Amino acid sequence: MKIPTPKAFDLATAVSSYGFFMLAPNKWVKADPSVPGSQAAFERPLRTADDTAVPVRITQTTAGTELSVAVHITVALSATDEELIQSQVIRMLSLAPADVQIVAALHSMHAEAKADNFGHMFRSPSLWEDMVKSITLCNCGWGRTISMNATLCAEIGDGAFPTPAQVAAAGVEALQSRCGVGYRGKTIHSLAQQFLDGTVLGLRLEEPEPDAAVLYKKLLPLSGMGPFTAANVLQLLGHFERIAADTETARHLKHRHKLSGLGPKTLQEAAQKVYDKYAPYQFLVYWFELRQGYVELFGSLADMDPADYAKATGHIMRAGTAAAASGAAAAEGPQPPQLAAAVATESANAGASLQLECCKNSFEGENELLSMTGVPLE
Repeated sequence: MKIPTPKAFDLATAVSSYGFFMLAPNKWVKADPSVPGSQAAFERPLRTADDTAVPVRITQTTAGTELSVAVHITVALSATDEELIQSQVIRMLSLAPADVQIVAALHSMHAEAKADNFGHMFRSPSLWEDMVKSITLCNCGWGRTISMNATLCAEIGDGAFPTPAQVAAAGVEALQSRCGVGYRGKTIHSLAQQFLDGTVLGLRLEEPEPDAAVLYKKLLPLSGMGPFTAANVLQLLGHFERIAADTETARHLKHRHKLSGLGPKTLQEAAQKVYDKYAPYQFLVYWFELRQGYVELFGSLADMDPADYAKATGHIMRAGTAAAASGAAAAEGPQPPQLAAAVATESANAGASLQLECCKNSFEGENELLSMTGVPLE
């Protein structure tokens, strides 16, 4: 099937716009220059109407005006399933008319974002997956987030991202012992039940809602939704007014905006003040800046080796900044011995790091603390 794309849309830029593209079952496949006609592609299983997982491969046509979506199955898709697959692709790549309007508005106010063709934010094919992935961001390093999503897919989803029904059937103990999600097992299991019993559907979170504050308040009572996770899900729903503030936000504000000494009670307010001039697209500009820092250190994120995905963490960024300031960092990225030494120094300082209540979990009132170093606290 074919999906038309707006002018200047680039598949690699859209896919690599947000870190969820690094999480299973997503797979970005780079073009092989040694193979004539080889194309970069995005691959993952998507769900049909009966929740069957089917492998999908997405490429951009040579003309760049549309996407080619190949579904690898032995029988033809029904019209219903074809429409469902198409809607999931459109959601992942922010290609709905409302998304395209947001990108145009962002580009009209932010020349750098326009020059980089940034704005089509990558997200999951479903709200359920976005919510679970947001929960796995909390209280651990990025490498742990990658691992948890990989095992959820392998152990519970049979290679695809597990459905609420699969998670509910697996049970808390299996989530913890087989997937290594720790205390999150109880939270994720509870969220699955809220999807199955109609609690989430009843909130109508994906219906048009002009007031982001209303949506934010609807999210907070759900299992696993605290200030950070709810704000992150909010931007994944296409509402960018609120910064999903975490330890990376504190690092970024200190490095780029020279704001230091921020703690749990001051970080959110400080972030909002910096980006409020870009309303209603505050998070998009914040994320554009944050992503720029990673690109400067690692190069194109779409060109990263998947084996290096776990390196894309805050403590590597701080180490890279420190190494660059001392003239030790090389242009090709975080490979030199000097940078490795800087990383080791950052890790050694983990015990003195600030901890933020960014992921306070409404489920059972638990407080999930994030380490400024990205080192797991568990």
